[in-house]
Amino acid sequence: MSDCRFKEFLQKEYENLITVDLVCHGVPSPIVWKKYLKRITKQTGINKINFRDKTEGWKKYSFRIELEDGKLIKEWHQENLFLKGFLQNIYLRPSCYECCFKGTKRISDITLADFWGIEKVHSALYDDRGASLVLLHSDRAIQIWDDISGVFEKEKTNINSAIKYNPCIVSSVEKTDKRNIFYGHRIGTFKCLKRLTGGYREPNTICNIKDLFQRFVNHLMGMDRKNKS
Repeated sequence: MSDCRFKEFLQKEYENLITVDLVCHGVPSPIVWKKYLKRITKQTGINKINFRDKTEGWKKYSFRIELEDGKLIKEWHQENLFLKGFLQNIYLRPSCYECCFKGTKRISDITLADFWGIEKVHSALYDDRGASLVLLHSDRAIQIWDDISGVFEKEKTNINSAIKYNPCIVSSVEKTDKRNIFYGHRIGTFKCLKRLTGGYREPNTICNIKDLFQRFVNHLMGMDRKNKS
């Protein structure tokens, strides 16, 4: 539910209510997501999904699924088929291409977003682990921020600098002709998606975590025997 509709539902202001909205790239089709999961997991149970695993850094984030059988599926975001289709705007909801909740003047108290490009604007804060942008829209938000901001590394910034590297703050994503081609086929036709996103190979990083750990231990033990001999 959008922030404005939420406040319409409440019909009055509440002193103890703080509203927060998010800057969103778009919402992918739940049907495509379910079919993708079924295809890649082979219907194995899932323990955890991380769309932005930052083990190798913020800019090289990965799509990661931990399965109940101990297997791990991990792909760089520029190689993962689902994320490629998402980032190329192929199967977002129709409303995402003309979102009416974009802009810097919002009725929420606080807006949260990714601060893409922070290394170019505030290089001292860049650590390749991710940085957030916080927009304060009300006196109440400013008061809350003053109370809690002491625990953060922070820097006041120019909103135009933030928009330059994260235009989703003020603009909807562009609708692509690829969307019509994709939906012109049977939904879930991943052969079509592979062609549209510029090629794809099956994940080669699937492994059994327990087996991988055991191989690592065996390798270390082998090295230790060689050193002793």
